[in-house]
Amino acid sequence: MIVAVPHYLHYPICIDIIKRFNKNIIVEKPIALNTSEAKKMIDTAIKNKILLRTFYPFIYENQILIAKRLFELGIVGEMHGFSLAFHRFRPKHYWTDKDNNLSWRGIKKYSGGGFLLMYLVHGINNLKHITGTRITEVNSFTANLFHNIEVEDTAVINFKCSDEALGSLTTSSAVIGSGASLMRIWGDCGQILINEDRVSFYSNKKIDKYKSKRWNEVKTKLHKKNTRSIFLDQYTHDLEKNIQTCKNERGYESIKIIESVYKSSENNKSVKINLNAK
Repeated sequence: MIVAVPHYLHYPICIDIIKRFNKNIIVEKPIALNTSEAKKMIDTAIKNKILLRTFYPFIYENQILIAKRLFELGIVGEMHGFSLAFHRFRPKHYWTDKDNNLSWRGIKKYSGGGFLLMYLVHGINNLKHITGTRITEVNSFTANLFHNIEVEDTAVINFKCSDEALGSLTTSSAVIGSGASLMRIWGDCGQILINEDRVSFYSNKKIDKYKSKRWNEVKTKLHKKNTRSIFLDQYTHDLEKNIQTCKNERGYESIKIIESVYKSSENNKSVKINLNAK
């Protein structure tokens, strides 16, 4: 079953589906409002032999697959850092209902958070998919600078990873005009740049037909993949192979990182993340 409802309903509906109907589940991101709910969902799924997956289809986009291959070929070498930027504009009606009252998106207890939880979970998940890095500490600032809502519309975050790499992220849903998304990953041999649907890289290493010590652009296919369909195909394959829910489900790690980001901003100090603790 596919659960695509407001965030605060993910936990009770998924638990009900597992216990009452014993059905496998794909749940929209974020998996839940917090790590406590996410843990209970995952533990219940494991106990009942249910395949629970958070819906993260964008790892199948051409630019993400290409960047992952380049990283695995050693373009970057030992990773030293990364930067993420996701800038958009969301008009007032994105946060309100037809009567001009705040919708669930703009209310903290229903959404769990703002633009970070709505969109940046995808960016963090894509980064992990490409590099395999694990974020272990965050220091963040979040603010509501534009919209009259209860959740953040702007955030700046610094990251530290288990491999000692450092990273940063900036995001806002209040950037007037055309927004953009950008990911840069660099190391001791070179860097990979993902700019919307374009991938370019610079490396001291010669890889395939590309020249070393100069910028190269890798052309992505002109037509976009139906990443949602690919995700569903992979999910079906996992069902056929009887693959079960694992404790480090992608959705759990993402919500734990975002929860730590909010805690860091609220307490005005860095927060360490133990991703192995449940």
